[in-house]
Amino acid sequence: MILGLPDKLIVFTDFSEPSQHAVQVSVELAKRLKRPLEVFHVLTAPPIPSMAGVAMRNELLESAKAEAELTLSSLVKRLEEAHKATVVKSSVIAKLGFEEAVERTAQASPNCLLIFGKKKRSALERMFVGSGLTSLLRRGEVGVPMLLVSPGSGSLGISKLLLALDLNSPADDSRFDLVEALLELFGVRWDLVYASGRNLTDDELEKSLVNALPASLLAKLETINLLESKEELGDRPAASDQWVVAFPRRKSMLESLLKGSFSQFLAEAQDRNLLLIPEQ
Repeated sequence: MILGLPDKLIVFTDFSEPSQHAVQVSVELAKRLKRPLEVFHVLTAPPIPSMAGVAMRNELLESAKAEAELTLSSLVKRLEEAHKATVVKSSVIAKLGFEEAVERTAQASPNCLLIFGKKKRSALERMFVGSGLTSLLRRGEVGVPMLLVSPGSGSLGISKLLLALDLNSPADDSRFDLVEALLELFGVRWDLVYASGRNLTDDELEKSLVNALPASLLAKLETINLLESKEELGDRPAASDQWVVAFPRRKSMLESLLKGSFSQFLAEAQDRNLLLIPEQ
């Protein structure tokens, strides 16, 4: 469980343009937070002929790993030359799928912040082409905060945090520690964005806020935005340097299938950076 700022940042890259952008944002954030940065690449198995024997399979895998290590080493070298040894560790993760690699990394570093690059995909691609990150969001089993960097977010900067809250299910106060630390670090305030099944009176809303949020966080609240449904959040105009923050809860597989994942919806429906702070 993170209390305040994470003790280190871990960014995953597949060497694509969106993930390279996420790496750059990670470096800037690590410098701003004065925290070490680790860069990981999960090796994707190369195409292997169906008739290949064990020796050929191993040779192809070793060749792919060596090529990935060379690419990662080159990336880290460029980062270190430009940013003065921000990266303290880099590694190619082989013999594990993306989801398992991320989950094991989170278990080994429970006070870290995981960072990924978001890719823009059409509705058709989302329907027929799955992704490891989408699966992780849907299942909600990663127990550390995750930052999904939008390809259109530009360089690091936070003008405001937009907290998407469920006021009917208050989160534990410790889940707001990272939010408060970021507000303090960047000297910004936050807006509340929430959808309610019914219209709340001012008194009811105030009571819900007091019950759901620590007083220190309420003191930095600037604007309250009531939405009729969560779908409106994706259409709400906002600057690219306004981060959306959500607090996903663990769901059973059945709940995920029937109700879907709010985290997955946010990742796909809007183009701002998305910070997910899960329950422990």
